[in-house]
Amino acid sequence: MSLSTVRAEVKSVLEAVTGAGTVHDYERYSKEWSTYKDFFKSGDHINFIEILRPSFERDVQGSDSTERVTHNFVLKGAYSLSDDNASEKTFQDLVEAYCQAFRNIPTLNSTAEVVQYPVIGRIITGMFGSVLCHICEIEISIRERIVF
Repeated sequence: MSLSTVRAEVKSVLEAVTGAGTVHDYERYSKEWSTYKDFFKSGDHINFIEILRPSFERDVQGSDSTERVTHNFVLKGAYSLSDDNASEKTFQDLVEAYCQAFRNIPTLNSTAEVVQYPVIGRIITGMFGSVLCHICEIEISIRERIVF
């Protein structure tokens, strides 16, 4: 297994969530605001999630030729705020669906050794450029076992 395999599986899990919008397997950037904003639109509103890996831990135990790598991912997403459409409830349900998707596959479809708990999340309201959005960061750790 490898980081690219684990990342690809995380992306496929997120894409399978109903209402997920645009799923990026890395943090997106652009010099132009209009181009940047288009990366994150789903239909006529902002709805995306990005997969970031800000940290990891590597551990080799004894002489068993096995390395365990814990990938600490942050799933960063946003959803356009609309009080008329009760977007707060929609977004909270979407965040729960993301978490539930990982709870249902503890070995990440046999790609990893284990999806570790707890899954930690933060939800705030803030500006995404000029668009008021619900914003989340979900921390999830996935451990893989590499035999060498």
